[in-house]
Amino acid sequence: MPKRKRALNKKKLTGKQEAFARHYARFGIGTEAYKKAYPTSKSWTNGSIEVEASKLKKNPKVLLRIEEWRERLDKKFEASIARTIKELSYIAYNDPKNLLDSEGNCLPMYEIPERDRRAIAGLQHIKHQAKGGDRIAKTHYKTFDKVKAADIIIKEAGGYPRDTINLLLNGEEITTVLKSLPDDIARAVKAKLEAKAKKR
Repeated sequence: MPKRKRALNKKKLTGKQEAFARHYARFGIGTEAYKKAYPTSKSWTNGSIEVEASKLKKNPKVLLRIEEWRERLDKKFEASIARTIKELSYIAYNDPKNLLDSEGNCLPMYEIPERDRRAIAGLQHIKHQAKGGDRIAKTHYKTFDKVKAADIIIKEAGGYPRDTINLLLNGEEITTVLKSLPDDIARAVKAKLEAKAKKR
């Protein structure tokens, strides 16, 4: 039902009104959206463009379409951010042992679970000669920086507000976050917070 309503609303708009609504929803600048939708207005004075853009924004049909475009863009942006954070979590919480077999050799790529493969930045083939003269080839995986990934995740969660660094070091919220991280990452993140606090 909502889709039908959205489609009907689009039909009621002219092509130029639709272009204005889409551009205004993305950038929020009425005069620029108007010039994009009505190219001939570029020769007008800024005052004239502002007046016409303001009129268009007050048009109920155009206003509804702007809101629809904003809703669509917000969902797209949120989905993109959520996916990025998910990808970073694969790096930050990756356990390197999942890349190795019981003898410490790198597993073939196809045997590594997908979430662990996402932490791999690259691979290196190393060839060396054994005592008996046989040539042995080994593969080594290089993973992305776990500390950097954790740092980005915590920043996205608001973990580094500049005005409350000292408070966060002893605060319950950051302590809970640090406890949820692997020890090596928790130590690195705490050290970075302490370094930031000293610079203030």
